[in-house]
Amino acid sequence: MRNAKHLIHAAIGAVSILVIGVVFGVLLDRIVLHPGAPASHYPPAALDLDASHEGFLRELRTDVGLSSEQAGRVREILSRHQGAVNEAWSSVHSRLEAAIDSVTREIEAILEPGQREKLHGWLMERHGESVTHRLRESH
Repeated sequence: MRNAKHLIHAAIGAVSILVIGVVFGVLLDRIVLHPGAPASHYPPAALDLDASHEGFLRELRTDVGLSSEQAGRVREILSRHQGAVNEAWSSVHSRLEAAIDSVTREIEAILEPGQREKLHGWLMERHGESVTHRLRESH
């Protein structure tokens, strides 16, 4: 029994670390990379990139003091690199989902059926349908 408690605590610790990483990543994305972007901006290809870039440029003009010429050059740089940013985000996002799903499946394996249902409800409350849908598909 004592060993099971240690396993549960270790699993909770691992999930907590992942959640903290996700929260940090989302905050970085929302506050620094895409301030004011809608919550439903995933995947990046769905973003109104012009509006996102213009918001970013407005902040740079104000906070850094960009000239009109510099703002135009920054706009070109952003446009030129957007594909690579989208590709990197998609890769990170899918690997993160896979890692979280793997941890969750391991936790599910030590739970009783009723506990698994409670876990799914708990995940749904915090992360929405997408997480529980992915988990159901993987079973």
